[in-house]
Amino acid sequence: MDKNWRIGVEYIHQQLLKILVENGVDEIQSKEGDQFDLNLHQSVESVPTEDQSKDHTISKILNKGYKIGDRVLRPSRVNVFAYKE
Repeated sequence: MDKNWRIGVEYIHQQLLKILVENGVDEIQSKEGDQFDLNLHQSVESVPTEDQSKDHTISKILNKGYKIGDRVLRPSRVNVFAYKE
């Protein structure tokens, strides 16, 4: 791949991110182990666990989510632990 092409694409990407932040678009701040929130997350897969304390917590973030103010533009796509005895 041409180095100049890559630099150009990265520059455009940085400009886009800057414009989004300037207009109030924020990434949904979630991490593995956080409680699953139906308002912010979309469950893609249920991961069985024998640890009851992990029930309904995020096991893996697949795609970042974004919001503007309190309005969710795109929920984070996540895998969620499900307690199985």
